[in-house]
Amino acid sequence: MNASKLILSSLIAASAMLGSSAQAIDSKYRKKLEQSGCTQLSEMQGCDINKTKDQNANSGFGLAFCGGGAIKRRIEYTVMEKAPDQWNASVTVNGQTQRAMTAYSYFGKSKPPQGFVVAILTEEQRGAEFLVFSHGGKRWIEFADYQYKQCR
Repeated sequence: MNASKLILSSLIAASAMLGSSAQAIDSKYRKKLEQSGCTQLSEMQGCDINKTKDQNANSGFGLAFCGGGAIKRRIEYTVMEKAPDQWNASVTVNGQTQRAMTAYSYFGKSKPPQGFVVAILTEEQRGAEFLVFSHGGKRWIEFADYQYKQCR
């Protein structure tokens, strides 16, 4: 009986140690996450913990845009600094993520509208175009004749 208690108490102690160490985040790493606006998940997707929240927001990390007409949409995008091919971005609409590419010279020789940042062109949705704008401290996306205001 004593051997059973010893084994049981050893197992409880071991699981307690493993459980607490798996959830621990180094305080310096946590601070970098907070200052960069990244999460552990977004860091794996390319969010740079060595940049500021604003710098990461310019790449789409931590932003969401909401609105629409009869069909309400929540749009999020991400632009990767280093991509293996031309698909250097992703767009998530109502939880559905698509590969995309960026076009900074989308308007060709024409002058882009004020505040234009980038066009994000999706692979799957018949070349859907998401135009990203930032002006006067506000950010928005234009898609399918609607303007989606920043909601996060």
